[in-house]
Amino acid sequence: MSQSAVDGSRAYRLMQPPAHEGLGLPPDEFIGAVGAIAATDGSLGWLAGSYGVAARALAPVAAEQVWGASPDALVTVAHHGSARLTDGELTGRWRSVVGAEHADWFLLACDGTYVLVPKGRVDVDLDARPAALPGVGIGDVTITDFNVDDHHTADRAVAAAAAAAAVVGSALGGWRRHVDQVRARLAISYGGDEITDDAAAQIARSASDIDASRLQIETAGFSAGMAPYQQAIARARGAADRLLASSRHALDASDPVTAAWRDVHAGCRLAAAIM
Repeated sequence: MSQSAVDGSRAYRLMQPPAHEGLGLPPDEFIGAVGAIAATDGSLGWLAGSYGVAARALAPVAAEQVWGASPDALVTVAHHGSARLTDGELTGRWRSVVGAEHADWFLLACDGTYVLVPKGRVDVDLDARPAALPGVGIGDVTITDFNVDDHHTADRAVAAAAAAAAVVGSALGGWRRHVDQVRARLAISYGGDEITDDAAAQIARSASDIDASRLQIETAGFSAGMAPYQQAIARARGAADRLLASSRHALDASDPVTAAWRDVHAGCRLAAAIM
């Protein structure tokens, strides 16, 4: 996915305040939107989630600082890093930051709070050859002696729910592509090709697990800790593994179902860093 695809989408404005030309979605609708976007494009789902969580964390004064001059500005969030705050100056490194390539601003975690930093004050070391989620623009972020004026609080429960929704959405996208391929193959076989009972059972079981994952995210309510989101992710990963193991997709690295499987597994690692 290109930078223009990110710029041309309203996906990254899901929780941006309406006063700054955003959609201002409530958290539950935001999580549903992230999952739906990820089912179509796993990379865009992760970007939408990270930008949305960051937007929700900004106080009105900071929101004006970020979007006052341009509502198209992008702000992402880094939840874990090796950082220290000494005499009001922040130094540290945050690994695997989603959207680091595209972001104009960064919310960097330090000592339980988050510091807003402009792009010009950080160094970004991009993952040059990502094996999955190629449009996410993941990179390590480093900063040295940044003078901290203010602190922000990001909702970790919403961040975890968004991460889980992105993983489950990627799994759903892979399932849909698998089913489309099966239907297409049967349509052109004129009865010469049939789906086996085992293959049909795997499709049904994977669908059931993905539906259960989505329901678990929807009903967690942002107050049940990390366990519901971790369980939803595990179910979705299992569904993606099952589809890949029971079909011919693994033999073709360019197959869209294989690509979705890689996105699911890469997303699991990103989600683990948040939770």
